[in-house]
Amino acid sequence: MEKVVQRGDDFKIGIETENADYILYFLTNSEGKQVSSETLEIENNDTVINLPLEKTQNLGIGANNIKIFAISDSVLKPDFYESSFMIIEEKTELPTSLTENVEFSENKSDYSIFIILIVAIIGVIIYLKKR
Repeated sequence: MEKVVQRGDDFKIGIETENADYILYFLTNSEGKQVSSETLEIENNDTVINLPLEKTQNLGIGANNIKIFAISDSVLKPDFYESSFMIIEEKTELPTSLTENVEFSENKSDYSIFIILIVAIIGVIIYLKKR
């Protein structure tokens, strides 16, 4: 599934399933309002959700959401998949982060002060018991 879609473009999502008879999807815009929902029949474990220009026009600029349910006539509980994608005015790519120059450092705690304190307390206790 594409993560960035230009507003007004056609948008297709290919779906592969096992043991499912129908696909039901809900498309919500960036304001959380349902834009579209449709039930599609599955043939040979594959189907495509086609979102034409009329449906993508109603999506807001920013993050939008799709929830897809795989429904079977023989299984009571459907499986579902949920994903978000960005709608933008002009076609661009999401920025990527380079992990080549990432350095990790460990937080090293200095416990020597606690060890010295415990040894001192034990020493005082032993001294007082011998007295």
